[in-house]
Amino acid sequence: MTAAAGAAGPATSAGSARSAVPASTGTAGAGVSAPTAAMTAPPGGVDPWVLENHLGGAAAANYRRFELDLVSPYCGRRILEVGSGLGEFAAGLRGYDHLTVSDTDAFCLRALRERFAGRPDVDVIALDVTESAPAGLDASDRDTAGSEPDGCGTGVAAGHTTGCSPHAPDGPHAPGSPRGSGSPGGPGGLAVPVDTLIMMNVLEHVDDDVAALRRLGRLVSPGGQVVLWVPAYPALYGEFDRMVGHVRRYTPTTLRTRVQRAGLRVQRLEPVNLLGGIAWWAAVRCAGRRSADPRLVGVYDRIVVPATRFIERRTKVPFGQSLLCVAVRPAT
Repeated sequence: MTAAAGAAGPATSAGSARSAVPASTGTAGAGVSAPTAAMTAPPGGVDPWVLENHLGGAAAANYRRFELDLVSPYCGRRILEVGSGLGEFAAGLRGYDHLTVSDTDAFCLRALRERFAGRPDVDVIALDVTESAPAGLDASDRDTAGSEPDGCGTGVAAGHTTGCSPHAPDGPHAPGSPRGSGSPGGPGGLAVPVDTLIMMNVLEHVDDDVAALRRLGRLVSPGGQVVLWVPAYPALYGEFDRMVGHVRRYTPTTLRTRVQRAGLRVQRLEPVNLLGGIAWWAAVRCAGRRSADPRLVGVYDRIVVPATRFIERRTKVPFGQSLLCVAVRPAT
């Protein structure tokens, strides 16, 4: 999910395409519990509070609302989020019939199960977007291997997994568990196809992003939408990007080309967060910041985000810290 580097504001970290813990805890949505202090600590002895602020948790509530307000209009009734991290973005989604959150990191998957425990409208699955096998939706294509420490299988072929729902303690999906109106048979028993697939700051961590988009697009119903939020402009690429595993930053042209090569039709593609891009350039490219300063993150969220939202409600901007892309899976 998102990260922050000093005054530059929230940036990026991967979910399903990274080995480090990517996302943030924070203020949970209505009916959604944030991960508790008793939750397993992040690997490597990272302090959870530092991790949360470094990755734009409660300290970046305005930024999170900025993301949600831009993405939510494109969400259908059945949603899959790829690379959900600790579920901060997913917790803010509303108005769906069924939501599937996913990651590959064992710590994040445990956090997601805890956060959405008791929610029959939310499933948690392990989903790897980097697998090279064709992502067929038929269960015969499935090939699971290995398992997480808590016993939830992690499939490795075709991006398929053995899912693990927080409301299904005795298996991937307990009898009677709501699945939305889709048909099981996708990754982890995911009810496919979904209406909307969301990737918030994930694609930039994937080496073969076109192949990943092509596979994931098959999980979306014809006419359904793939919503991407990615870091923008190679000129902003700095040490922080390298630290969090960014393979690239995109321009509108390079992202459009990749999305189209994956067989998707671009509906909307534009820069967002103009002032955040300027702040990022100053903090990461000029000052060389490599980590977040919680005090500056707070200032950014209180002042810069409302200002950039004010600007972007009134005019399209030619530059930004991120790109928002909404693509459609063609009907034929």
